[in-house]
Amino acid sequence: MLTDRQKQLLQAIIDEFVETAEAVGSQHLQRKYKLNLSPATIRNEMSDLVKQGYLTKPHSSSGRIPTVLGYKQSIQELKNKLDELDVELESVIKEELFQNRFDLDELIYNAINKINTESGNMSFAVVGGRIYYSGLSSVASCPEFADSLKLQHILHAVEDHDALKIILNKYSNEHNVRVLFGDDIGIDSFTDTALVYKLVNFHGDTSGFVGLIGPMRMNYAKNIALVDFIGESINEMLQSW
Repeated sequence: MLTDRQKQLLQAIIDEFVETAEAVGSQHLQRKYKLNLSPATIRNEMSDLVKQGYLTKPHSSSGRIPTVLGYKQSIQELKNKLDELDVELESVIKEELFQNRFDLDELIYNAINKINTESGNMSFAVVGGRIYYSGLSSVASCPEFADSLKLQHILHAVEDHDALKIILNKYSNEHNVRVLFGDDIGIDSFTDTALVYKLVNFHGDTSGFVGLIGPMRMNYAKNIALVDFIGESINEMLQSW
């Protein structure tokens, strides 16, 4: 069990790492986040978080970065107080989806384009036997995938439609947004990767998914809310036919 102080510190480290992609040090953390703690206390708490598996220390840095367990802890806290999208953004998304409600292809492309634009991550939709993608180039801009071999592996994994559908169906969770990490899947190509996705009911008895794929270092608060809202909007529009 983490103390409230450790939870606050872990979230600050995650927020900073998501923004900078660099390991986070105690002095910088204290200055930027105005923590009412001394650097020594912060270092001690960070050491405890490392021992418990929530943080790790890269070999080339004195700072710390979150682990999969650290992200999972943060996501669990987020689900207890899930953010809502900006009202104006919600209105824009609803209007654009509504205009394409009678053309399934346009509806899906509009939905995943909006996920890609707002999240900065590659987005996808699975409908029956077909998979749609938007923003494949977004993967190449991530520091985590700067290595060409690693980028090749992640793109190859994404292009394996059968494997992706098996993963999504195996780990689907009713109509809630699911966050799945590469370590959970057990496929080397998805290491350091996260999937945020939601089950959607399309026409008739056809179900599928909308979501995004990106590095573990992402804004989960915004991305979970984004995928949830777009998935729910599609459900509402298609059920009203």
